[in-house]
Amino acid sequence: MINAYKEDGRSELSRELGDSAAQLLWELIDLGEIPEPHDTPLALVPAPASAAAVRRRGFDHVARWAERTTRVLSASLPSGSVVMTRPLKVRGRVRDAAGLSAGARAENLAGNIVAAPPRILGGDDPAKVWAQMRGGRRHVVLVDDVVTTGATMAECVRALARIGLRTDSAVALRAA
Repeated sequence: MINAYKEDGRSELSRELGDSAAQLLWELIDLGEIPEPHDTPLALVPAPASAAAVRRRGFDHVARWAERTTRVLSASLPSGSVVMTRPLKVRGRVRDAAGLSAGARAENLAGNIVAAPPRILGGDDPAKVWAQMRGGRRHVVLVDDVVTTGATMAECVRALARIGLRTDSAVALRAA
């Protein structure tokens, strides 16, 4: 399903993938791996797609289902308990990771994922959400569709750290 969504232009699958991610996050909350959003609000941070990938697909595949995930989680919680924020961007040219070795994937992304103060979906006051994220009062969850070697997640964590954000959890829909 992920490949059909991401590579075959089946953007309507974002609803199903977003719902699956919400279910996964609820399970992690129930297990105590992620705090209750009532107690510690969540900030979902999607791994970025390159500009070339967005042009090719016509949409940012992870951000689209992460928006759905945010809406599903937020439906049963107080306003602002779950937000999605997009501080990460791919800078420069990176190769498609398909077929690259673990080392080549890491080299391909090294220094090419950057972070800046984010746009925020959900929540009433973006400045307050940003302050909560920087102050550790909002649980930051990095989300991606597939983890193969961990190179993308690792580079995202480094980029977030460079702007003072701690990544508290990382979640993917599938491991390859």
